[in-house]
Amino acid sequence: MLNNFGGMIMITTERLILRPFTENDAADLFEYLHEPTVHCFFDMKISSMEEAKKEAIKRKETDCYFAIELKD
Repeated sequence: MLNNFGGMIMITTERLILRPFTENDAADLFEYLHEPTVHCFFDMKISSMEEAKKEAIKRKETDCYFAIELKD
């Protein structure tokens, strides 16, 4: 199912929701982007929660990224 989420498409499947980022996603960004095994593949090392907040805001302002979450 496709929905319009503030100008960006939100995709819903049986198990997942693909949606635009929000500032509330900063903790999740920090959780996976501060791990060395992740940023060895992506040039996106995040060392602090403040950097994660800035990255979440950056991702929120573009339609190049989707936040992916499991449905409850």
